[in-house]
Amino acid sequence: LPPAFERDLEDVRAAQIACDAFLRFHRGDRRTPKVIKVREQARALLYRQAVFLARWTEQQGRPHAALARWQVAHLEYPELTAKAEDSAWAKQLGARLAGKALSYPEEPKLHPPASVLASEQGR
Repeated sequence: LPPAFERDLEDVRAAQIACDAFLRFHRGDRRTPKVIKVREQARALLYRQAVFLARWTEQQGRPHAALARWQVAHLEYPELTAKAEDSAWAKQLGARLAGKALSYPEEPKLHPPASVLASEQGR
């Protein structure tokens, strides 16, 4: 798994939600500039996490999922720009996957076979 500091940003996500709620109801408050700054910092961290997880997903052998994560990150955080090396990685990945359909070598198993329960009970 990715390091904990890249995975566990739930407090940051909660801070962003709290900032959004504050700004929705208290836009004229004197603390608004500070809240906007905190929200921007939270969004930047969450964007970096999304990019990290996209690259990590590709390393795990799931390039289509990695490209999808990359695209979702840019839809969710349109005001943030990617580092040059991350953009180059995504461009290379997109070129490599162009025209390649997502395929699985074998059919996914949706449910375990019925005999699993019987074998656990000694039948």
